[in-house]
Amino acid sequence: MVARAIDKSPGRLASLDGLRGLAICLVIIHHVAIRYLTEGSVGVDIFFALCGYLLTASLLREFAKRGTISLKVFYTRRMARLLPALIMVLLATSGAIILNHYLPVAWRSRHSPASWKEVLFAGTFTMNWVRALHIGIGDDLLGHTWSLAVIEQFYLLWPPLLFAVLRWRKNSAASVTIGLAVVSALWSLVLHFQGASFERNFNGFDTRAVELLIGSSLAFLPFDGRLADWLARHWYMPAIALAVELVAPSMPLIPAGFYGIMGLLSAWLILAALKGAPSAALWENPVLGYVGRISYGLYLWHYMLLHLIEAHAPFHRAIVDGPALAAAFVIASLSYRFVEAPISAAAHRMTSSPDRVVPQDRKRRSLISPPGHFGPQKPIMSDPSALS
Repeated sequence: MVARAIDKSPGRLASLDGLRGLAICLVIIHHVAIRYLTEGSVGVDIFFALCGYLLTASLLREFAKRGTISLKVFYTRRMARLLPALIMVLLATSGAIILNHYLPVAWRSRHSPASWKEVLFAGTFTMNWVRALHIGIGDDLLGHTWSLAVIEQFYLLWPPLLFAVLRWRKNSAASVTIGLAVVSALWSLVLHFQGASFERNFNGFDTRAVELLIGSSLAFLPFDGRLADWLARHWYMPAIALAVELVAPSMPLIPAGFYGIMGLLSAWLILAALKGAPSAALWENPVLGYVGRISYGLYLWHYMLLHLIEAHAPFHRAIVDGPALAAAFVIASLSYRFVEAPISAAAHRMTSSPDRVVPQDRKRRSLISPPGHFGPQKPIMSDPSALS
């Protein structure tokens, strides 16, 4: 029963921290070597699928234990986890905009400076639509927050929708999740053949939701069956496919259905990691795990610092990239230790309540049995965030 498996789960899985660490490393490599890794956003694909899995698994856990989902608690914890680091980056960007205005002309940014509109759209989690709709605001420092915007839009829409499905047609929850993923993939196809731009498909929430929903679908699957064992044993298949995609040249049909394929490969890798493949030693490596834990701050800071220092330093980009990444790592570490973790922990304490036992006559109704049914699962995280 899923309830028994969840009750025994720890708060955090080291294997998923390791996978998150790998994903953020791929994102950084892409931003540093973007001229060579033309499709290097593989790390973002993994993040999206991982976010969908962790979020949905956490919501299912709460519903199975309590018979309900507290959206107020969920959104309070999400804001406490994500806003502090983002606010610091927005303040730093604002300071850079002001400073650039007062610098001597020779020292000012060699590129179009970041704008206040960029700060506004990043702070309101709408940067993905700015890029998708080609709204010219300049995105030198905060353009990377498009992916955070996609995740936040998913956070906004998916919990109440999933709760509604669980409340009224819980046996259909898995089917609804898979169905929505298919709709998102097909919609991407329609947009492509209607002549939509690559940027529209790449940045749109409606087209990238397929990866988040595929990750969400993973939360409904049994982890102890023959299929899961076979997938874990053959972990190298999605790993090779993702590695090839990392360096593959652009292909004209990539926006059409491509993100669904990337979501499936990423979900396969997540399942393998949960089952300890290729080895628990890899995913539970303390260095990779630490990078995974600070990945949210690292994600926010590295892009901004890379572009900020590159725009002002009188040196070749290859010379300044190292110091910029080192600074991002230090800032992200300090941010996690002294800002993000304490605030998130405080929010959990404020919103925690003793576990309420679901009455026996309601317990059978609260346990979810979607098509394919649950089987005993690997433990899941209680606090999902693909970028935290």
